[in-house]
Amino acid sequence: MVKESSDSIPNGIGFGGRANHFGLFLSANLDKGHSFACTTFNSPCLSKTNHFVVDVIECWGVISEGSNNGKTGLVEGTVLERFQEDHNMLKMVGLANASE
Repeated sequence: MVKESSDSIPNGIGFGGRANHFGLFLSANLDKGHSFACTTFNSPCLSKTNHFVVDVIECWGVISEGSNNGKTGLVEGTVLERFQEDHNMLKMVGLANASE
């Protein structure tokens, strides 16, 4: 068994598969990624090529019913409008423009 070190694990977020061969992987900068067929849910490759450059990222938020502290109705505003600290962090790294 090969032991992974933190130096050999890619910096980003991956779903399915295994390190360096994820069903879907996005780099920490959210600018590139890869996708491979994997046994997790029998997933096929999710892009035309295994390695790709990210063009657009769409972010969705899900809340459970009743988590509005007693307020009724839908949550108003985008995720980045409701979480200004996250929006300010994205501005610092130059990634906030697409959501404004």
